[in-house]
Amino acid sequence: MKKGETAHYRTATVLKELKTVNLGYSGASHGVSIPLPIKVGGFPVRYRVGQSRGHIVKHDELLETSSGDLIVSNQRLFLNPFAGHKPLSVPFAKIASFHVYENGLEVWQDGKERPYLFVLDATASEICGLCLSKMLEAAGT
Repeated sequence: MKKGETAHYRTATVLKELKTVNLGYSGASHGVSIPLPIKVGGFPVRYRVGQSRGHIVKHDELLETSSGDLIVSNQRLFLNPFAGHKPLSVPFAKIASFHVYENGLEVWQDGKERPYLFVLDATASEICGLCLSKMLEAAGT
């Protein structure tokens, strides 16, 4: 915790983020190869028609990116990670909006195009949402 920071609520969580996953190529066509009556270096020349490489298939997927304790303090929302996981800190001034769901909390941060999704149990998500709402109100954001 930072100097002057007080923790108001703490609960175990898993952080999930939407990530774009490449699935490979789709729609490739091999076309037709036509032999020409020309030889270069003793090898016949062929003309290929209709070949296309296809396009990359992408898919958005919710992936677990970290886990640990989610802490609502008087200054920020902080993920204190378990060993080997990444930390996350979102100051209240940067929270654009948040939504409480039955099984988690969705937080939108200014400057990010995708939300953070914290997976929580029903009781923890409701308490965390209430605490975050009161802290944002007190911070004037």
